[in-house]
Amino acid sequence: MPEIRKATEEDLPDLIVIGWEFSKYSGAGSFGLGFDLPLFSDFMKILISRQDCIVLVAIGEDSKVLGTIGGILEPWLANPGQRVAAELWWWVDKDVRGSGISQNLISEFEAWAKEKEAAALRMHSLANKRQADLDRFYLKHGFSPVDHVFMKGL
Repeated sequence: MPEIRKATEEDLPDLIVIGWEFSKYSGAGSFGLGFDLPLFSDFMKILISRQDCIVLVAIGEDSKVLGTIGGILEPWLANPGQRVAAELWWWVDKDVRGSGISQNLISEFEAWAKEKEAAALRMHSLANKRQADLDRFYLKHGFSPVDHVFMKGL
């Protein structure tokens, strides 16, 4: 099983490839949201360095990043003294999906959230043909549906 660890700046080349893949797959381009390599790279560096953020990577035998999850602690609206660990992205290479990497990344994300004393963990999924599979995955792992998110390009 791949090693799950905090990302470092040495992981940036693989994270950039994954970011590009995620950007294409997400459908965000239809809302005018693009991929900017220098800004993405700078943003990853910021997230890697902050204490209220986490970037985790799953490393394969060849030291390649096979998957990643990123999140941030944010205040809960109704009680800003409580924090929610919010997923920013979650991606696993197509070739290794179903291998347990997804669950391992989420488990490590959850462990970080507990260490940071978050009250809840929020995950989301992209609206696509895999929605039913992801819904089953989340329910199986103790998540409950809370809201639907809609987007409109401006």
